[in-house]
Amino acid sequence: MANAQKLNGPQKAAIFLLTMGEEFTSQIFSKLEDAEIKKLSRAISRIHELPPETITDVLNEFSKALSSPMGMKVKGESFVKNLI
Repeated sequence: MANAQKLNGPQKAAIFLLTMGEEFTSQIFSKLEDAEIKKLSRAISRIHELPPETITDVLNEFSKALSSPMGMKVKGESFVKNLI
């Protein structure tokens, strides 16, 4: 597996979900649409080995995105509709 800079979004999400475990991933999948689940499932199934530095890179990128002074880009309206 490549370093995090060479990975696309679904690949990074797959690594994140794998590190978080089955229960967490199941909860996330319950909130996604079928097409999103298929895309992530494909990305997860293609992972056979994860070097520690790749995991660290992906988790650090996620952490930086959460603590960015620019905040996160979200679609608030879509989020609320999905919650309801």
